[in-house]
Amino acid sequence: MRLRGGGLIALALCGAIVLAAPGRDEARAAPPADAAPAASAAARDPVTMWVRYPSARVVLDPAATLGRQMFFDKALSASGRQSCASCHDPAHAYGPPNGAALQPGGPALERLSTRSVPSLRYLRVTPQFSRPLAQP
Repeated sequence: MRLRGGGLIALALCGAIVLAAPGRDEARAAPPADAAPAASAAARDPVTMWVRYPSARVVLDPAATLGRQMFFDKALSASGRQSCASCHDPAHAYGPPNGAALQPGGPALERLSTRSVPSLRYLRVTPQFSRPLAQP
């Protein structure tokens, strides 16, 4: 691969910036003796260093708080024993909590749905599910 004049200059400039970046030696230095064990474990784990954990709990606006309460409220179901989170479990990527493709529902939880539970993780990029004949 042959770099043209502008590409070669850009490559050299990027290399110079990386080499001149402040704090390179400090990042390699050992943590202070009073550092917490969790911090030293995070420094050794190559995956955790790329994860950004929020420093404080995020306060949701009232509409989002209401939506969260409705998502976990079992009283809104026909049986009173099931919520949205029963099928869209946050601990399982907002998918089904068990290996069953179809989840039970209805007043006595005896009816199976007609489609499998989709994960809500990709909700923003998933086409809307609808029945064309039911729409006016």
